[in-house]
Order: sequence, then C-alpha cells, then structure tokens
Amino acid sequence: MGRVSLIDFLPLAATACAVPQLVPQLARLVRTRRPDGVSPAWASLTAASNLGWLAYFTSTGLWTAAVPSTTCALVAGGIVVALGRAGAPVRRGVAIGTTWLAVLIAAVALAGPTGLGGVLAGAFVLQVVPSLRTAWSTTEPVGVSRATWVLIGAEVVCWGAIGLLDARPPLIALGVTGVTAAAAMLVLTRAGRLRAAPAPAPAA
Repeated sequence: MGRVSLIDFLPLAATACAVPQLVPQLARLVRTRRPDGVSPAWASLTAASNLGWLAYFTSTGLWTAAVPSTTCALVAGGIVVALGRAGAPVRRGVAIGTTWLAVLIAAVALAGPTGLGGVLAGAFVLQVVPSLRTAWSTTEPVGVSRATWVLIGAEVVCWGAIGLLDARPPLIALGVTGVTAAAAMLVLTRAGRLRAAPAPAPAA
C-alpha cells in the first residue's frame, strides 16, 4: 500500500517542480537580455524532448506528466525566441532540435512507445551536453538561471525514484543523468558568478 501511494505522490511532486522550472530562465533572459552561457541548442532540444516525453507518458498511462511536458515544451520554445531577441545565434540550435524531433517521430513510427522510451533514455544526455559545454566555455555564464537547474534536479530525482519503484529503465536513466547534469551546471555557474562579481573596494 505504501509503495502505491508513493508512486502516486512522486508524479505530483515532479509536476510541481517541472511546470515552473524553465520560467526563471525565460524571465532572466527577458529581464537582462544577456544570453551568456545559455545554449540555443539546449533550449531547442528541451522543447523537442519534452514533446517526446509527452507522447511516452500519455501512451504508458502517466497522465500527470502531460502537464509539465507540455509546459516545458512551450516555455523552452519561448527561451529560443528570447535568445534570438537577445542577439544569440539560434539558427543552428533550432536545426538541431528539429532533427531530434524527427528522430523521435521515427522511433514512434517504427517501434511504438517502447522504441520511443528507449530513445528517450539517452535523451537527457543529448539535451544537456550543449548547455554544459556552453556554460563551460563562457567566462561569465551570467545568463544561466540557477533556479531553473535546481528545479530540474528536483524533478529528475522524482522521476528516477518512480523508475526504481516501478521498474521503468527510461526513467531511471533520466534520474541519474539529470541529477549529474544539474549538479554540474550549478557548479559551473557558481564559478562563473564568482568570476563576474566585482572586486570589493579597498578599505579607506
């Protein structure tokens, strides 16, 4: 009984973290118009992957996840637009995201939900690599919202736990890779913020 109630609770907790998770990043870009450290490819891949997760969750009965998947796909698309308005080159990132979406559609057509789940198992790695690489190569990644990555980490912990409790390998993979990526991004952005901070004025 306890296990069933926990599996019922975890998707709600994941939803609570997932629905607003990209909003701080979008708000930061709109407010500061500084895209430093934010990858257009990451935003585009995030939109495509969440459309894939939406199809996977609904086809396997996890209807609760339809809300955050839809929200994340829409807000990630908004991030791409905000990056373009802030002067970031987004054309290549959009092309990468479109290609990934085509791969997901092909997986559904060829192997149904099982094939889609297998492809999505490694999706988060593909999704976050551009983001981590951009943050690593940017001296001051001040455009990255740390609040977004805290919420991403909290969400994937919930999905990873569901995967362990309900024997869903794609969700276990999502949990492991997601927590690792979120922790790495928080370390990179903290180091960048420290470099960007103005030096204290000398004492009189």
